[in-house]
Amino acid sequence: MTNGIIDGVTPLPGAEIFTLCISPNPMTSQTNIYFSNPYSSNYKLIIYNLLGENVKTITGITGSKIVLEKGNLKPGVYMVEVNGEKIFRGRVVIE
Repeated sequence: MTNGIIDGVTPLPGAEIFTLCISPNPMTSQTNIYFSNPYSSNYKLIIYNLLGENVKTITGITGSKIVLEKGNLKPGVYMVEVNGEKIFRGRVVIE
């Protein structure tokens, strides 16, 4: 990760990056991820580990809240990206 941008993931020229609201953070079993989606546009959630490897993807998101379950994610820090019409990024800590 360099300057808040996940390595190997380059936004389109002129694309703005917005911040996700993630709560609770750190999380133990699940967390809520909030982002602005007033027109119910189609988004995709991608979770990356600190090596930049995609460890989880959820597609077909049309709301403005995602409930992320810990599932098989190991404790640590993860980069979260929600992309579609806009790009949103954040970090989540799993205990």
